Amino acid sequence: MAYFNFQIKVVIHTKHKKLTYVYCKDAKRSMEIHFTIPFTNETEPNISEISIYNMNRHDFNRIKKGTKVELYAGYTGHVSLVTKGRIYRTTVPTVDDADVEYTLRVIEGKDYTKMKKVKKSFKKKTHAKAMIHEVCKKAGIKLNLISL
Repeated sequence: MAYFNFQIKVVIHTKHKKLTYVYCKDAKRSMEIHFTIPFTNETEPNISEISIYNMNRHDFNRIKKGTKVELYAGYTGHVSLVTKGRIYRTTVPTVDDADVEYTLRVIEGKDYTKMKKVKKSFKKKTHAKAMIHEVCKKAGIKLNLISL
């Protein structure tokens, strides 16, 4: 099977509207998009960088910390989700010759800052593993592995 026409699509779900930016063969609707995504098996969530060139500045001003972002990439007929997450930080737009670069830093995974706070006390000599499991259960956090 031959692969051709590489495509990138960034979907940003702002409070008032869904913004979609596409890099593709069609020059009329294509925008320059660059991205860097670390692929690791570390426990810390990855922070990806997505740069969109010459974005409408009013659209950029709609993007706030916590805004949901999805990045798709691939070839015609085989475009799929590469990463999704929430805006961790936006940067000040930078001018590069005639282009303006808008960089978004996106943190993968669930936003735990929006979850309910848990208050729990334990008896003396309670094992740390039992405490962690209990707190995670009450907070609704799924743990796959714990190693103490």
